[in-house]
Amino acid sequence: MKRIKKGKFYVVKRHPGFIISADEQKNKYLAVVTGTSKDTRHKTQLKHPIEPGVKESYVKNRPVLGKKKHFGSHELVGLRFHPDDMPLVEEISRRKPQKLK
Repeated sequence: MKRIKKGKFYVVKRHPGFIISADEQKNKYLAVVTGTSKDTRHKTQLKHPIEPGVKESYVKNRPVLGKKKHFGSHELVGLRFHPDDMPLVEEISRRKPQKLK
């Protein structure tokens, strides 16, 4: 069984998610979820897209807390947050998480 690594991108319920913390013993994983849709009510637009070939990227305003079954088993290669966007990601990671069912 593959491990989910902190600081990497994985699929979280069909969206790319950046793993903030991973606790394998308790089966709890905290992630900041990103996307490309313009649902501006619960998302904030990033200054730079997280992958090449995409015009704009958004990040959900709350992190998600889920189990291993909510996350994909393969790391998403080629995705990264621009250093200008990291303060926003760190601020979101400290907020109360939304629990995945």
